[in-house]
Amino acid sequence: MPFPDFMAKVLITGFEPFSKYLVNISQIVIESLPMSLKLSDPWHENRFEPLDDITIDIETKLLTVDQQGSKFVSNQIKKGKEWDAILHLGLCSKCEKIHIETRARNVLTMDIPDNSGRQISHAKLGSNDLSCSNNIIDRLTNLPIIDAKISTDAGSFICNETYYQTLSALDDTNKIDTMPCLFVHLPPNLINNVENVLIFITNLISRLLFNPLIDVVGALFIRNHKFLLAKRNSKSAMPGKWEFRGGKIEHNESYEDGIKCEIKEEFGWD
Repeated sequence: MPFPDFMAKVLITGFEPFSKYLVNISQIVIESLPMSLKLSDPWHENRFEPLDDITIDIETKLLTVDQQGSKFVSNQIKKGKEWDAILHLGLCSKCEKIHIETRARNVLTMDIPDNSGRQISHAKLGSNDLSCSNNIIDRLTNLPIIDAKISTDAGSFICNETYYQTLSALDDTNKIDTMPCLFVHLPPNLINNVENVLIFITNLISRLLFNPLIDVVGALFIRNHKFLLAKRNSKSAMPGKWEFRGGKIEHNESYEDGIKCEIKEEFGWD
């Protein structure tokens, strides 16, 4: 739970213009950001006790559209630099709405040269695709964000390369769960509506910094005055612990369907 004097540090990056694009909306957005923001709990309406607002210190960085730019943040992480959240912004010429990327592909295929003249095809960035943590996805789907699409395809150009390099550095330094990172693709049609983009970014960051409220269900089986408990296996979180069977409710899932699903998954019972 945040304390009143808690000051979070958030890095937000954008890209310079490239190819035929004389302007890049991600650059315009980061240049429009204030140096600090006060964030409110996005789940405050459902809490029994309100949480204090968080003031964030915003650090921005304009990245070059080349390999050096794609590795800038990852190199900083490897050197020990830390933020409470990282948000990469980029231009998506084919998008009609904001895309929140949750996965970076391990392949780089460039249809056009980057700003250094580099143009490569089917180059491997790593052995596997990389994704943000499930914890972040929970925060995005708990009271879904309006007018934005949650995507698993960050493309195959510098945006994807940047996201991959950052997630790789977080994974290598064991910070993938403690330093939330997302990539957001912005459509060019929002260039005349930057104020709404700033509101969206504020709401998105608040989801990364406040712990969400998650609906859960549990089952209590009673027979002959005895309770049924389940023991967590060695591969689960908190192995060896005893618990009543249950779990979290998925998006658009009823409580009844949720508990049926949990019982089916854990016990194989209908």
